[in-house]
Amino acid sequence: MKSPKGRAWGCVAVFVAVTIVYECCPIKGAGDLFWSLPTVFSIIREGNTDLNEYQAGFHHYAGAVEKIDGNYRNFFPMGSALVALGPIWAFNKAVNLVAPVARHIPKVGKGVANWQKNFERVGDIDASFFFTTEMVLASMLMGLAAVFIQLMASELLPWRWALVVTGAFAFCSSVWSTATRDMGQHGPSVLMLSIALWLLVRGRRVPGSVPWAGLFIGLSYVMRPTNSISVMLLSLLVLIRYRRYFLAYCAMGLLVAASFFLYNWSVYAAILPPYYRPERILPQSASLLLEALAGNLVSPGRGLFIYSPIFLLSFYGLYLSLRSTLFRVEAAVLGGILLLHWLIVSSFPHWWAGYSYGPRYMTDMTPYLCFLLIPVVEKLSAPSTEPVWKRGWVVAFVLLSGWSFFTHLRGSTSKEVVDWNGAPLDVDRHPERLWDFRDPAFLRTKNWRG
Repeated sequence: MKSPKGRAWGCVAVFVAVTIVYECCPIKGAGDLFWSLPTVFSIIREGNTDLNEYQAGFHHYAGAVEKIDGNYRNFFPMGSALVALGPIWAFNKAVNLVAPVARHIPKVGKGVANWQKNFERVGDIDASFFFTTEMVLASMLMGLAAVFIQLMASELLPWRWALVVTGAFAFCSSVWSTATRDMGQHGPSVLMLSIALWLLVRGRRVPGSVPWAGLFIGLSYVMRPTNSISVMLLSLLVLIRYRRYFLAYCAMGLLVAASFFLYNWSVYAAILPPYYRPERILPQSASLLLEALAGNLVSPGRGLFIYSPIFLLSFYGLYLSLRSTLFRVEAAVLGGILLLHWLIVSSFPHWWAGYSYGPRYMTDMTPYLCFLLIPVVEKLSAPSTEPVWKRGWVVAFVLLSGWSFFTHLRGSTSKEVVDWNGAPLDVDRHPERLWDFRDPAFLRTKNWRG
């Protein structure tokens, strides 16, 4: 797809197709950022980020609210609220604009009235309204992320083969079963990293793209603190690969950093909020760290390679990239990010991410894992590949993709797999359940009997 017009329509098709699939999936994730959208509503209505007007509704998720200098605020990062602010503001304006006409169309008028009522509602809010809004918005954001993965992959592969990488991103990873299920940290984080990765890959052809990557890499840290690893190592990549543009890249990142630190100082009298403090990731013991390292990869409850075995091939792609001269530096940097991220998320005392599904803490790494699939797809699509070798790898790719698709389909469409966290025992109190191969979450059915 060489023409700009054709690529534009291709991007629209990717966005629409992926978003429709996501929107059709009914399962709401057990996310931490329930108060992100009420924060957005508060910003639009009152011009502030506090949640004081919602005090009567704190019973929905009291643990996600903190009191700072007499004001109640969302304990979790503000990044999700920032990403949602523009779409919610625009949608609310559009609803108010069509409201006079909508009153004469019963079904439309009912929807408009429901939105206006819940937008203005304070106190004990209707949680189901926010759940629905979260999933709609999160699905659209991940549809947009899929477009940037497609653009990134198509810089290195023909468009139709790039769709294979995009398919792995959209339907064979926790992007589907986690990032589209609520407006948590992971979706906005994945979106920022997907855009940044596309800009850096595009930089080989259009070097002027590189400084803009600094903006989105900086924003990825605002979305989720573990992206500090990406900030450091991707900046090193820019210094090595695009030295001429490094200062401009840094300037873009500093715009984000300055705004972030100034906001934190105004609220917390510190440049970082409590959620970002490094002592939160100290492991309780060496044995727990070793268990977490293994669990985040191969446990039946949270293992990346159990839920998304397609990404086993990403490490073959890493090997192929390190052997080539074209993307050796990129491969080394991304391999370093994956390694350090795995170590960091395994350092959390609750390494299994509480009530969640699959490898939630590894969700943010999906763009990098998909980038490392590109040399594998390129090798499979090459006409010079030996037929016997190629057939074997194609079969492996299809089988691993099929299993990955199945597990994440279950996570986004089955209530039973989400209920696994609490039945027959609370997983937070009985984390040994994470290693029960007889009862993996993705195999739970309505007929299950504990």
